[in-house]
Amino acid sequence: MPKEILLSWIQGRAWRASSRGLEVIGDSRKEEGGEDRGMTPVELMVASMGLCTGIDLSYYCERHGIDLSQVRIDLTWENAPDKPSRVGIIRMKVTLPADLSDAERSTLTRIVSSCKVHNTLERGAEIPVMVEFE
Repeated sequence: MPKEILLSWIQGRAWRASSRGLEVIGDSRKEEGGEDRGMTPVELMVASMGLCTGIDLSYYCERHGIDLSQVRIDLTWENAPDKPSRVGIIRMKVTLPADLSDAERSTLTRIVSSCKVHNTLERGAEIPVMVEFE
């Protein structure tokens, strides 16, 4: 079943994305003509991968009594040097507790490399676009 996010313009370059009664604001940086009302679309995309990874880690850690308070996920990215405009590389560094067993280390390493957003960005998705004029 398809999921849905609806977008509506706020002002300037700021847009509101709504889904399930929740909202997030996207905007451009001030130096790019925006008002910094929210993260840029690229920041939201990269953050989505980190959030997806964190949530997947949470499921496992909660079931196995692993303290998440020391877990850190750091993401950096660089734009591709050629056209079309896009992100060329996203780097994710996940810091986990040192006192994990070998089995926990193995499982958590697999988890941080396989969230749905990571898999989608890595393998791509079909993106049909339909334009209507009313």
